[in-house]
Formats: sequence, C-alpha cells, structure tokens
Amino acid sequence: MIARDRVVPQLIADPGAFIQREGFTGDTKAVEAKENKEVFLKNNELYDDFYASVYDQLTSNGRVTQAKVALLLNTWKREGGMAPEDMIVADAGSGTGMAAVSFAKMNVKKVIAIDKSSAMLARAKDTTLTQAKLTDKQSEAIEFRNADLLSPSALGGSSVTNMAALYFTIYYLRDIDAFFRNAFLWVKPGGYLSVEVVNKYKFDPMLESASPWVGFSLQKYTTDRITESKVTFDKFDYSGKFDLTDPEAEFRETFRFKDGRVRRQKHTFHMPNITEIVKSAQAAGWKYTKFIDLTVVGFEYSFLLMFRHP
Repeated sequence: MIARDRVVPQLIADPGAFIQREGFTGDTKAVEAKENKEVFLKNNELYDDFYASVYDQLTSNGRVTQAKVALLLNTWKREGGMAPEDMIVADAGSGTGMAAVSFAKMNVKKVIAIDKSSAMLARAKDTTLTQAKLTDKQSEAIEFRNADLLSPSALGGSSVTNMAALYFTIYYLRDIDAFFRNAFLWVKPGGYLSVEVVNKYKFDPMLESASPWVGFSLQKYTTDRITESKVTFDKFDYSGKFDLTDPEAEFRETFRFKDGRVRRQKHTFHMPNITEIVKSAQAAGWKYTKFIDLTVVGFEYSFLLMFRHP
C-alpha cells in the first residue's frame, strides 16, 4: 500500500480554468478528537457547507470534468444528430456544478443540475457559477434543483433530451434499478443517458490533489493497489482511504485541523460489476450502445456507458 504526501501551502488560480479557493466558513460539524475513532459522518450528512467548500480543492477535477462533457456532447451530437443548442441536459448528482457549468459553457439549450445536497447546490450557484465567466445567456440556461434521483418526481416525464451521471453518482445510489427506471421516464424517446463507472479492482482512488503529478496516475506503474491519499493544506491535514469489500466499498476521510479538531466521514458505495449495471439499465428499457474509455482524459480504468432511449 502506497501513500503519497503533497504539501499545498495555498491555492493558485489557473488562468482559463475554474477558480477554486480554500474555504472555511460555516459550520464544520467537526468531530472533536476523542479516543473513539469510529464516529463518522455518513452519506446523508457529510455533504454539508464545510465539505462543499473544500470538495473541488480536494478532487481537483475541473479540467477532467470539462473534457468528459466535451466527449459527451460530441458523442450525443454524432449519434443522435442533435446540436447542443437543442439539448436539454440533466446533470444527475451535479455536486458543485462543474459539469453543469461546462454544459452551459458549451451552449446547450438548458441544463438541470440535480443534487440531494443543498450545500453542494449553494456552492454551485454562489461560487462555481459566479466564477465561471459565462455569458448571461449561458448562466440563465442552468437550473439548480434540490431533488433525489430515486424519486420519480425529481423531473417531469420526457422533460430532458439527455442525462449524465458522472463521477461516482451511480455508486451512491442504493437502488440503481429505480434510477434507471426514473431516467427512462425523464429522458425523451431517442435521447441518451451516460453513466460513469470504474473498474473497481484497478482504478486509482488517490485524489488528484494528493498526486505528485497532476493528470498522471501512479496506479499502473506499481503492483500494489494505491488506496490512500494524504495532503497538507493551510488549515488542516487531510487523509483518505478507499476499501473495497466487494460489492460494497467505503472511502473514509479524516480532516485534522490545526486547532486540534478532527472531522471524520465515510462515503459508502454500492459497486456492482459493470455488466450488472448494464443489465439493470437494459431491464429498464435502455439500449446499451457503447462505452467510452476515459483514459483519453487522464482517468484510467474509468468509462462512460452510453445508453439510448428507444
């Protein structure tokens, strides 16, 4: 097991990219340092104001997200014959809005950013959107919606032409059958659904901010599975560790603040095999068309599954 340490004294804005900054305002919900190390914030509570404020800094996935969106739009246009200007896109599990802003920047007609976390949506509206340098028309094309992807009422029937569930969205859902049924209801006939998945045995769970080389994966150059991330920021030391107990998985994170406070949280994932995910979609009525290998954008062992609504 290999851990890589990287010191990040401050965040420097990258010209032309999304501006990301360190944020420590609001209630951190930090768990005081105690002997009991089993106290963790869970899926339904960890996406609060604090985590929303540091999420993009930890993942550093702005450029990769933009590249994924470009791949999707090109594929949807080529295979569906619809120009981006005519697309109404649902960004399922939109988080801090990186993908939603990218869709808008590439001039889709409308993008609906859906997330269960009000804190992540607030971050998307108040930070990601305001710093993205969109035109008024592009900004107005984005709708932020606080909703549950497992609820059929999250969107109206046949209300979008395309839907994307990026990063680990599919793995947070405890009932992927229900998600695919809902998506089949929401996407218009002839439309497309794209779902990001990983090879759970080989993908690199190391956060980009912990890698000594941006856009470069160490995983394929070692025989040991890299499962741990460690980063030092101005106001806290961060560590994250991925554990797979197939088909379940956990990603445990610890924030050790300079004032002695400790915050621990645990992401719980359900990670069926990729073939099972495809079968679940097909059972809901989706036609599987192809996959896109995301190695081209620097994310090895990760893929976009492409489905069409008949």
